[in-house]
Amino acid sequence: FYGRSGLAVTVITNIIAIGIWNRKKWKQILLFFIVILFLFIFLFLLKNNSVISDWIECIVRPFINLVTTGSFNNYSVNILLDSMFVPEWKTLLLGDGFFTYKGNYYMNVDSGIVRNFLFWGILGAGVSYFTTIYSILEIKKNDKLLCLLMICVFCIFELKGDVYYEFITLFLAISFVEKII
Repeated sequence: FYGRSGLAVTVITNIIAIGIWNRKKWKQILLFFIVILFLFIFLFLLKNNSVISDWIECIVRPFINLVTTGSFNNYSVNILLDSMFVPEWKTLLLGDGFFTYKGNYYMNVDSGIVRNFLFWGILGAGVSYFTTIYSILEIKKNDKLLCLLMICVFCIFELKGDVYYEFITLFLAISFVEKII
């Protein structure tokens, strides 16, 4: 999805969600962590496989950087932060209507939030974000903690790249199915 960052957010979100959904089912939570432990042991045993070792190296690179240099440096996050900016007023208000330009993201922006404002302007971006958050709230209104978790995940993923259209589709579809059932 989004490489290391997406994997880390997804794993942390799943662990938190399992804890939220199974608050009183400690045996299931323990079983989940045992399965994860066996998965790590399995990957460790396959560490001599070039595909697995390259994947593990990619995943743990920020931690290796932390131990060797004292910095949790992640190249893709640095590029993301360097590409963020506040657009000019005209673009901010009305948008430029470009998502890509000459085969690259418009203005070489890696952040989904900035891309939305560049394309739609404040009104269009506001509508898309309102719709997304409304769809999350609509489906998870009975579980406030899970709702907050989903909104946080959405914000993190949207910072890294465009996901609002995927979240809208997913959560609106689920809310319609829940209302029918």
